[in-house]
Amino acid sequence: MNGAPSLLGVGGREPFIPMSTELSIANRALRRVGGTPLTSLEGDSGIAKVMREALTSSIEEVLSLFNWPITRRVLELSPSVEWSPGHSLYANAFELPADVSRMTGVTDTDGYPISDYKLENNHILADEDTVLVHYSKLPESPDNFPAYLNTLIAAHLAYACCITITGADTRYNQLRDEFERELRRAKVTASREGPPISHMPDSSSGFIEAHQSYGDV
Repeated sequence: MNGAPSLLGVGGREPFIPMSTELSIANRALRRVGGTPLTSLEGDSGIAKVMREALTSSIEEVLSLFNWPITRRVLELSPSVEWSPGHSLYANAFELPADVSRMTGVTDTDGYPISDYKLENNHILADEDTVLVHYSKLPESPDNFPAYLNTLIAAHLAYACCITITGADTRYNQLRDEFERELRRAKVTASREGPPISHMPDSSSGFIEAHQSYGDV
């Protein structure tokens, strides 16, 4: 026998299967509902398809529930060169970044909050010459998520899929309660982290495409 890990597992434990982060999260959710772990999320039918589609929704839902450090961004914006004040009461318009999921604030370059501004047509309207937009960005993949966030996503996925997977709702409330506990725990952990901020000057906001779904102020 060579030194490769056995796919039969050892001592009744799960078999060793190299897997992506998405597959690992899906299998953690399946174990919570008493399902059988998958070897792949590929395919257009069966449990793999259910888990793959639900995973995307669970990631988006979990990331929208809190201002997680990994999603926080700060970007310095310069006035849009294509903006004409026209009938507006504000002197300048700043185009929102393309990766905005939820806007959390606007400050000047010294970090002082700007309260006199307006959101219009994917722009921040203000009288300042430069602003900092604080926002949440939806990461493209959970590969770089902290462990506590992947645990939370697995808990959400478990209760979201339990009825579809098991055909019964007997564990739904229990799994939902487990998710709520994991959410509280994750928020405490996140509150102790320093935010990984992307703070980049935008000398030419024309390269930033407008985003259609930002949060209301």
